[in-house]
Amino acid sequence: LEAARGQVQFNVCCTEAQPIGEGLEMAADLIAIGFEVEVLQDPVAIELLPGMDLVLAGADAIGPESAINKRGTNALAQRARPLEVPFYLVAAAEKVLPAQLFDEAVLRQGAESLTEVISLDSFAAVVTDVG
Repeated sequence: LEAARGQVQFNVCCTEAQPIGEGLEMAADLIAIGFEVEVLQDPVAIELLPGMDLVLAGADAIGPESAINKRGTNALAQRARPLEVPFYLVAAAEKVLPAQLFDEAVLRQGAESLTEVISLDSFAAVVTDVG
């Protein structure tokens, strides 16, 4: 985002990412480096998709064919597709796991889990700190 702001004008919105609040933390980090950030309640994001140019979401883990992320990410990705809003999954390279470790992470999710498994086909691309 820092590199892009020198080249194009854009607005930044962050969802709260409740119940843990990672989005609030991200918004605070972006504000600290000079961005103006609008913080949205999680359900509002899906309603505002028609006005978005792109969506970035983090990932808890990435496997060969799927990712694990917060519940609601898949619904957002599925809504973005017919609107032709590119949806990118962004994560540090250490969150990319080999198949066996990813499968173990999936098995550890319980019925009360705050996460869901999402097909990588739902995203325009996966972006890491190494490419």
